Amino acid sequence: AGDNHRADQLLREMVNKVKQGMLDKSNLDQQFFNVVIDGWAKSDHPRASEKAESIFSSMNEIQMLPNVQCYTSLMQCVAKNGNSDAYNIIQKIFGMMLDQWKEGDAFAKPDAVVFNTMISGLSQSQHPKALDQAQLVIEKMQRMGVNPNTISYTTVMSAWSNRQRPDKTEECFQFLMKGYKGGDESLKPDHQTFNVRLLAWSRAGNPEMTLRTLEEWMAGSEAGWIDAKPSNRDFNAVLQAWTRSNRPNAAEQAEKRLEEMFQLADETQHTHKYDCRPSVHSFNSVISAYTKSRSPNAGERAFGLMQKLQNIGKENVNDGSIQPDFMTFSGILVALSHSDVKSDTSIATQERILALLRELSTKKAPFWRQVKNLSPLLGKLTSALDRYASSTKRNDVMVELNKVKRAASSATKNVKR
Repeated sequence: AGDNHRADQLLREMVNKVKQGMLDKSNLDQQFFNVVIDGWAKSDHPRASEKAESIFSSMNEIQMLPNVQCYTSLMQCVAKNGNSDAYNIIQKIFGMMLDQWKEGDAFAKPDAVVFNTMISGLSQSQHPKALDQAQLVIEKMQRMGVNPNTISYTTVMSAWSNRQRPDKTEECFQFLMKGYKGGDESLKPDHQTFNVRLLAWSRAGNPEMTLRTLEEWMAGSEAGWIDAKPSNRDFNAVLQAWTRSNRPNAAEQAEKRLEEMFQLADETQHTHKYDCRPSVHSFNSVISAYTKSRSPNAGERAFGLMQKLQNIGKENVNDGSIQPDFMTFSGILVALSHSDVKSDTSIATQERILALLRELSTKKAPFWRQVKNLSPLLGKLTSALDRYASSTKRNDVMVELNKVKRAASSATKNVKR
């Protein structure tokens, strides 16, 4: 920030000297201004956008026309700094550049970087018409002879995904694919494009489209036209899609996909073809699906998954990615709490709950310090276990739960979250 302030101050002093006739204008060019504007664009200063706009305006004071780089940096700054009126400001900046170019200044001709910056800025805006306008920008690019590229479409796809509009994300993706299949190499989807599409459908709880995207990604990477293969997190997106689908068979389907991940990992372990061996996050997704299902056997199935995870963890003690974490324990406990306290297996279920709580209370500081938002998670766990008010082990459960809370508090009390 200090360098930005010094550069800003120095440039303003030079502008004033030009205005006063103390410095020849030839000592300044657009690059000086772009460096300062770009510096503010990369700054976290709360008034960065205001300062960048001020420097940009000072060019007019010495009759210097901005070039395309200056316009681009200013749009980036407005977009990054969360200006509440970014939607209108970015369009105004673009309009100024367009007018300057139409008046004969070739240095203000919009290029793909400008359009992509504008699309990115509009995509970050909360204005209700911003994303529709971003798609119109792509059409405007084509009319002006500036070809949209993969970045253009992927940026809009990501914005629609963040607005929970997977249909619009898919629509952009299909436009991109149509152009690429038509021979335009600049529209070749990359791994980021597929990742955005994958997450859009996963967040929407559509496992079929999530799986379709993953399979198309795998096929494209094997054919060599997609630059990177899907990772473990991308395979997990299918599990999460089932969890979010709220379908009656979601948990069973998620567990089936988990087994398929193991199978594929085993088949390709010597070639390291895919990084798809399930992690603790994979197991947690399936356990979460069982927790949400509230089916009579959900606790039993979830507990079985934890046992499998623990066995794998014991075989790979140095691999933290496959060790049960708090979300694993919490998910199992909540799933077990949904069991019928009056059933024939209720005593066994309560003993399992007690055993899990006792194990949890022995966990050391590193275990607890990796948990985000621990307090609300413990609150949810307490509410779930409190349903055992009518159970024979209710007091024992509450005693062990309090031990867990003390262990967590002791481990995290000196940690800033």
